[in-house]
Amino acid sequence: MAVWNRDMIYTIPTMLFYRIDSNYKVIEKSGFGDQYGNYIPVMSGSRWNFIEINETGTKLLLVSSKYSDVSAGSLYEFDIPSKTLTLLKDSSHFISSAKYFRGTDSRIIYYKYGWPIGNKAGYYILDKSSGKDTLVLSHIAKNGPSEMLNCFDLHPNNQTLVFAISQTENYDLRAPKLGLYNFGSNKIDTLPVAFDFYAAKIGLWLRFNSTGSKILYCSFPSGIYTDETFDDSQVGIIEFPSLNRKVLNVNTNSPWTSVQLAPRWGAGDSTIIYDSGKLFNEGVVGKRHIYILKNIK
Repeated sequence: MAVWNRDMIYTIPTMLFYRIDSNYKVIEKSGFGDQYGNYIPVMSGSRWNFIEINETGTKLLLVSSKYSDVSAGSLYEFDIPSKTLTLLKDSSHFISSAKYFRGTDSRIIYYKYGWPIGNKAGYYILDKSSGKDTLVLSHIAKNGPSEMLNCFDLHPNNQTLVFAISQTENYDLRAPKLGLYNFGSNKIDTLPVAFDFYAAKIGLWLRFNSTGSKILYCSFPSGIYTDETFDDSQVGIIEFPSLNRKVLNVNTNSPWTSVQLAPRWGAGDSTIIYDSGKLFNEGVVGKRHIYILKNIK
């Protein structure tokens, strides 16, 4: 998984940074971590399964997962200039993903599965200045951590949450739905967008563009974090609020297929960065590569 800010790209689970030029060519590559240049360690059996970056490119949010195949664990903040790692929430919360608010680093919204699973699950706002947590939306993912990643994003107005609603329970696999929630409304709107479900695409990744007029999505299959998956991902753009949709060609293994995860907007909302690997012998943990798709219209 990778994040991109200006000319810097940071990746996990191997903690690397890449500096790129205006033509997207790598001009510097190195590990990132503590003040000694060491990779930041995680507990034995755990791994970094989620990463996010702030608007200024100075801080990272990282989830140290209790599992190799699911993002659920401790939430950390890494300050890039000082190379300081700070624990924000311990593993008892089973946090899956997190985002900085637009325009500030002091407020973070995160999703936690809770422990036992489902206990106080939902979306919370953490005020770093006071250390106070506020429940925004109580929401239990039907598939629990088995959905591999509970993804959401904030509209640039900081008042609207778009999130994946898992419909899978146990072995009853179903396509996810797209949820929308305005803070304080106490109402979840399920948007009428049908995602491709061929070969069990049970996961959904979502990212607003800089204006909130488009949602970048990735409908991804079961097993994308594990040893092998049996289907590719679908990556596309949903116009908001019209919900018109365009599927993007992100296949990196033509004439065969590849599997993708975690696309993010790049420069000027005309590029995206994403993970991709060959469907069977590369589209597994640790074997995806980072790609940039340019000139998106």
